[in-house]
Amino acid sequence: MRQPLQQVLASIASDRTHGAARLARLAAQELLEHGPNCSAEEVKAFCLGLVRAQPAMAPLSTLANRVLQSGLDSVPVFLDEAEQAVRRIASHAAGLIAEGAAVMTHSYSQTVLDCLLASRGKGIRVIATESWPLGEGIALAGELKKAGITVDLISDNQVPPQASLVLVGADAVTPAGLVNKIGTAPLALTALEHGKPFYAASSTHKLARQPFVEPLFDLTPLHLITAVITEIGVLDPARLPFSESG
Repeated sequence: MRQPLQQVLASIASDRTHGAARLARLAAQELLEHGPNCSAEEVKAFCLGLVRAQPAMAPLSTLANRVLQSGLDSVPVFLDEAEQAVRRIASHAAGLIAEGAAVMTHSYSQTVLDCLLASRGKGIRVIATESWPLGEGIALAGELKKAGITVDLISDNQVPPQASLVLVGADAVTPAGLVNKIGTAPLALTALEHGKPFYAASSTHKLARQPFVEPLFDLTPLHLITAVITEIGVLDPARLPFSESG
């Protein structure tokens, strides 16, 4: 396999900060740049390596499967779908986030970040957990502060009653539950106890039939999730359009 593709696989495999959507876009962009100069066997090896690099992240498997089935011509389509999905998810999320809302979130999700940036004109406040053991929430808080959004950074076991709602990202959404960074499932339970809506922002690229839960991830049962915000709408978790092949 060509060195640039080997390097991006190693980078994705070692990344413990960024979310599934961002890493899938990175992989797709590398395929666009270097794929045409690779043999079919090299492209196949990259796709298989992509699935192994972050098995819990459904968009990487979605991208790999599309390339294996339809070739490199599917990559621009994947990227276009991903970009449109972000805009539509942010628009749907804006309909759920009221003026002056206090939005609680956990870990680092590019999709959640885009949702919050799209709603910053509403004077929202974000309550971000530090998200240990890797502290991804600290990185998210830094991005939000740069954008002029007020952020309260709290410890992982703090759940302030003044939060209006909880909004988290997803590495995958499966019939068994939401796969996301460890600490998501307890937060969903606490939101339920406090009567707060718990939303997951996820493109349909992240819908998968089988969960793969690594040590730094956990599985949140779908009945704890108020709705999943996708590019096709705000969906009841019980009615997600899982494909037979997903």
